[in-house]
Amino acid sequence: MNKFYLLTILSLFFQISFCQEANLLNKIDLENIEETSNQFHFRLSFYGTKIDVFNDSLNKNKGLVTKFIFQEKHNKITDTIFKKYYLSQHKIFLINSLIDSSKIETIPNQNEILNWKNGFDGITYVIEINKNKKYSKKAYWTPKAQDSTLLEVKKLSQFIEKIETIIKLDSIDKEFNDLLPNDFSYWSGGSLMFYKVKNTNSYLFTDFYGTYRLPLGIKSGYYVNKINKTSIKLNSSIIFQKGFNENYRLKTTISKYSIFSKNKYYDGIHFNYEKNKLNYIFKNPDFELKSIIYFGGFDKILNFGLGYTNLSPLDNKNGFQISLSKDINSNDGFSNNITISPYMNFNIYKSITNYELGIETSYRIKLNKNHYTRFYTSLFLEKIYNYNSLNVSIYIPLKTFKIN
Repeated sequence: MNKFYLLTILSLFFQISFCQEANLLNKIDLENIEETSNQFHFRLSFYGTKIDVFNDSLNKNKGLVTKFIFQEKHNKITDTIFKKYYLSQHKIFLINSLIDSSKIETIPNQNEILNWKNGFDGITYVIEINKNKKYSKKAYWTPKAQDSTLLEVKKLSQFIEKIETIIKLDSIDKEFNDLLPNDFSYWSGGSLMFYKVKNTNSYLFTDFYGTYRLPLGIKSGYYVNKINKTSIKLNSSIIFQKGFNENYRLKTTISKYSIFSKNKYYDGIHFNYEKNKLNYIFKNPDFELKSIIYFGGFDKILNFGLGYTNLSPLDNKNGFQISLSKDINSNDGFSNNITISPYMNFNIYKSITNYELGIETSYRIKLNKNHYTRFYTSLFLEKIYNYNSLNVSIYIPLKTFKIN
């Protein structure tokens, strides 16, 4: 009796699985290749992906990758989103050659392979082949989790890796995920689900920024990360600092980030205009500074800046700026609580060299359970014309308005 119940349960399970697969194929507009009229049809399936290569009834080679995902809201599936990516003849040729050379159809189903293990997580790969009306379907749970000395494991792992390389699966995955609407949960049939938040494309910010001689300072600006799905990474800001005896500094900056950035290298360009009235600089209290600075750096190694600068109006001197800095982090295992950054900036002209040498320290502060902020202080020696002084500054983020 127990055996009868077990067989009944297994039969119901396979019927449900078959119905679910048939329903999915109908939704994503793919045929059931067990019933295909194609002379040859190969399909590799795993969570959210189906790769098809086939020779149709007119003897034409075709191939495509179908990406699909289930969209959820409030624990209910609201839609099945899919997109087809058609393969070039060259990629189809490479996959067909790989199928032939690997003899993938000769590898038995996982339950016929000695010591093949099953699990609850991981990825199950399903290979279907219909050749001259002879259909086979085999499944393999997570080849990378198996004994790597098994010949079948080596063949399957290499086969899957080569196909993913040929079709450039990473690029397809990224493009497909970028197309998904925000503010939904997504699930592709495996054990993992993700929630796509609304893109924070831009934000407005207002911060306090003061120094010892110009203590009343404010910095405000606008940063845009992207418009729709186009990366912009553009920042504009204005700083106004007021001191005593009518001293002030006005500085505007437009910055474009990620010019040649790649991997751990980041970069950008600053366009600066600065107007000063500093009565404690006796030689020339009123001066303007314009600069175009290319900056870059390597993560945890070194930051640099190099560019053109102009000092006016009385001198109207052209020169160049060079800057170097290094970030030294104190890590608590989750995020950097304290960062210390020694730095140097030099503005070099024909007969004048102005500079700033200092150490900046930033502190990470927890505002509440989910939000943190940082404030910055620096101690620096500055030289402007004939003026030399030790100075301090403090920079405190005040308010940021996110714009979706």
